[in-house]
Amino acid sequence: MMILGISEKAALTPAGGKDGRLVTAAWYFDGLDDTTEKRVAETVRSAIA
Repeated sequence: MMILGISEKAALTPAGGKDGRLVTAAWYFDGLDDTTEKRVAETVRSAIA
């Protein structure tokens, strides 16, 4: 099991769309395929921007 969490120090913004004003700040996953790796990379890039 892997955990990716983003702290309050990151530039967090609401997800929008069906998630409305929710801000996703933690994810749990048990493997890393191409799709998951791409999404993790996008999340990290947006958090440090």
